[in-house]
Amino acid sequence: MLFNLAVRNISRKKSRSLLAIMGITVAVFVLRLSTGLVLGIEERALEPVRIILGGDLLITPREFGLTEEAPGYYIFTTGDEKGECFIETQELEKPLKEMGVHNIYPVLYVKCFLLDFDMEPNMVVGRNIERDITVFHMDNYTYGRYFSENDKGDNVAVIDISSEWGGKNLNLGDKISVLLPRVEVEENRAVLDFGSGNVVNFEIIGFYSGGIVSTSVILIPAETLRNLTGIEEEATYAAITTRSPLDAEKLGAEVEKALPVTVLTISDVMEVLSKDFGEFKHFIRTTVFIAYAVSALIMANVMLAAVIERRHEIGILKSIGAKNNEIMLMIVCESALLGFIGGLTGFFSGSFVAAVFSGKFLFDIGAVAANIALVIIICSIAGLYPAIKASGVPPMEVLRYE
Repeated sequence: MLFNLAVRNISRKKSRSLLAIMGITVAVFVLRLSTGLVLGIEERALEPVRIILGGDLLITPREFGLTEEAPGYYIFTTGDEKGECFIETQELEKPLKEMGVHNIYPVLYVKCFLLDFDMEPNMVVGRNIERDITVFHMDNYTYGRYFSENDKGDNVAVIDISSEWGGKNLNLGDKISVLLPRVEVEENRAVLDFGSGNVVNFEIIGFYSGGIVSTSVILIPAETLRNLTGIEEEATYAAITTRSPLDAEKLGAEVEKALPVTVLTISDVMEVLSKDFGEFKHFIRTTVFIAYAVSALIMANVMLAAVIERRHEIGILKSIGAKNNEIMLMIVCESALLGFIGGLTGFFSGSFVAAVFSGKFLFDIGAVAANIALVIIICSIAGLYPAIKASGVPPMEVLRYE
């Protein structure tokens, strides 16, 4: 009954209700637009790293980490004094599937040396061509081409154009000479013997951009790397794709708690490789917090003004026998309904505009429910406060005042 009365009040006072809805819509629009823009920018900043690493979340052996070999120069550490450590992705599949993870992507890479560039240490990464074709792409800063199905098992490579040697010294069609070690795997560890290794020439078919951080990674087909090293099943790490960096952080915490592994997100990697990205991420979180605070104040102000205007109406209802709790519930229902309509409109319009500017449409049922619930709670509280004050005033005093 109270809900129906709230609906009738909104319908009866069309101009006032429309202004309230517009105010809430603007507040939520600003909130969602700012949130969507900063998250979209973060997504685009992480996209090159996602392409290089193969996913948003990396599941690695406990010995895996990032080591600073020289100021500003980091290298992945994948083992200990006994050798390089690997993981069996097949052993991870069952527990991960129980957690709702099905897109497990094994990635194998091996340390190597470039003979034509003063034996500079690098990494050769094997890429699953079928998965890359459907999930990843070459961005606007690249040229040449990425791997195709016809490249499986071939000695072809895609390298970073922004590396110290990539774009300056090499061109499409050039050969790059790589010293690969002889690999012997025992108990999920591999001993790399460069003295007995082989020199392999790879034809460069494309260049990609490492984005914020220049990399010296050489990408080749996974089948090619496994054929050259003799490593059939083991992987350096397992990559998992998620819907957003926030989802990656949440899933990473769950995986690391349940399994004896190390978990890194691409945000973690970027924070280590680039101090600028760490500051950028902090800026994003601060911007979102400010947007929430400002939007909450706007919504509260709109609802306070709308309810204060109804003091005369509340006095009339009390004079004909309405109880204080009935008046408060009616106002709360009306405020919540206005918040729902305005919140829904503002959320989707803000998401759409943010997607147009950032190039990323971020949609999550959980985020929709959480944002709309927050708007309803704020509007309900904003409507409840003046309703409590008004319901406590004698009806004749309210009517006389008006």
